[in-house]
Amino acid sequence: MQANQHSTQQVQKLAIIGAGTMGTGIAIVAARGGCKTFIFDHRAGLAERAIDQAKIFLDRSVNKGKMT
Repeated sequence: MQANQHSTQQVQKLAIIGAGTMGTGIAIVAARGGCKTFIFDHRAGLAERAIDQAKIFLDRSVNKGKMT
């Protein structure tokens, strides 16, 4: 491939390590983009909390008509 050529690929799966504020936000953006998203954290219960927060955010977006 020459230096001026670009290659793009569609990301289909994404693993996020760290379920804090930033990890949760990244997970939401990835899921909204159609990417199968996995989130992990070594702290007990944090990944589950991130999933719950993402569900709440996405449900609110649907209810406000921002997404279907």
